[in-house]
Amino acid sequence: MLMFYFSVYYSEAQTNYYIVYFKDKNNSPYSLADPSQYLSNKAIERREKQNISLHETDLPVNPQYLSQLANEGAHLLYPLKWLNAAVIEATPSVISAINNLPIVKSNKKLNRNVSHTEDFNVNLCNTHWFYLQNINLTQLRMIGADYMHQEGYNGKDISIAVFDAGFKNADTLHFFKHLFNENRILLTYDLVTFENNTYNDHQHGTHVLSVLAAFGNSQLIGTAYKANYLLFRTEDAASEYEIEEANWARAVEMADSAGAYIISSSLGYSTFDNPDSDHSYADMNGNSTIITRYADIAYSKGMLVFNSAGNEGASSWKYLTAPADGHKVIAVGAVKADSNIAAFSSYGPSYDGRIKPDLVAMGEGTIIGTHTGGILSGNGTSFSCPLVSGMAAALWQAFPDKTHNHIRSALLYSGSHFYTPDNRYGYGIPNFKKAYDYLNGDTTHVSVSEIQLFPNPLSDETPKIAVPHHLLNKKFNLRIHDVYGHKVMETSVKTTSQNISLNLPLQALKKGLYIFTFEGNNTTYIQKIIKY
Repeated sequence: MLMFYFSVYYSEAQTNYYIVYFKDKNNSPYSLADPSQYLSNKAIERREKQNISLHETDLPVNPQYLSQLANEGAHLLYPLKWLNAAVIEATPSVISAINNLPIVKSNKKLNRNVSHTEDFNVNLCNTHWFYLQNINLTQLRMIGADYMHQEGYNGKDISIAVFDAGFKNADTLHFFKHLFNENRILLTYDLVTFENNTYNDHQHGTHVLSVLAAFGNSQLIGTAYKANYLLFRTEDAASEYEIEEANWARAVEMADSAGAYIISSSLGYSTFDNPDSDHSYADMNGNSTIITRYADIAYSKGMLVFNSAGNEGASSWKYLTAPADGHKVIAVGAVKADSNIAAFSSYGPSYDGRIKPDLVAMGEGTIIGTHTGGILSGNGTSFSCPLVSGMAAALWQAFPDKTHNHIRSALLYSGSHFYTPDNRYGYGIPNFKKAYDYLNGDTTHVSVSEIQLFPNPLSDETPKIAVPHHLLNKKFNLRIHDVYGHKVMETSVKTTSQNISLNLPLQALKKGLYIFTFEGNNTTYIQKIIKY
């Protein structure tokens, strides 16, 4: 009863949502020596397999700090341990009192607790079932998923977390029956209404999930129909406020703690119901928004994050939306059945000049399952994204000992535009067979007609250089300059094979754009590279 009156008081007092940042995690009852207190065995195993050490960010927010917020009259929605923060509902007077607490560093208003009617911009078209069947095969064949499935790679034993606005009726639909019969829905949670049921809200997530997980007839087969799934509702389709970015962040922490390997998100943020909260293109720099920062932290914990690039290509905004701007996020754009770019697919680059999107897949005329049990075609990068994230799950199934760095590099390397990336296609349409061969150490099937450093963008992992056959057993000088012409790295290389590993101290390079030069034997090759 007290909670009832408490909630009425909040409504009448015009409460707001806030994120409150704490100064430290001192005197915490949790320790890095005992991660089982706050991480599942699967999450610990995922870190150990990839040699990822526990970090202070893994420690939960100090529960005593949360109690102090509650004592001031705040209603706690959830903590965010990676930011050492809490999302609360509070009146202006309560937040004023909280600001005076010695444990509090700062706060930011996320939005007013109001809503209005809004819907996703998803175009659905009903066409003949035989045509749909052929198109479903087209979207699979385009990325080599037909071969992938024939070889038995379908995401088995890989856990994928899907973030969306709801998964309406997913628990009753025939093409998801196998998921429930085999107990492969591991977790569901609604971060908008704080309940476990995610099947009674919006249908967008149902459509997205069908591209990943549907199975049961020849009309619709998902790329990772044997994977395990965690379903999170983070988006309130009736409104657009920054609280939804915080919900997304909380879902990432929950997915991490539960041991998910992949996050597939068909959501994006640039404008809000309160224009004062709008993101600018300058915010699409990989570091500004909460949601993007969380996506990159997730990568540091050993997960792969896939996000739709956005459907703004034909609008005045035209650029990608957060968190697709993340340094580690694989942003997925959309192409048509003929592999040409879809007009609505959002553009790159990121504001700081990185290639975006990272990959593309079929997002115009994609065959999806609907919340009513029908099978239709739909448009949006919402549908190209799960095609690729499901392919990544199958690739990880094939190579369970590989790290997220390996899987990401293989996907980019397999892209149809790998040697000529741009800001519409990124590195192009990925191909399972090519990515598989890359991870299997067999890249000789790739026709190398010129010198090429890969992967690009570079991380701290060892890059390789590909050379044509006629330049084997030659000595070359390799140089890297920054964009101002300053030489930052130089070494000599002998081309003992067509794909040579380069032991470069890439850790010494700051993030940014560089010029790679490979010179010798009357040959000079220059390439722009990105260090992230």
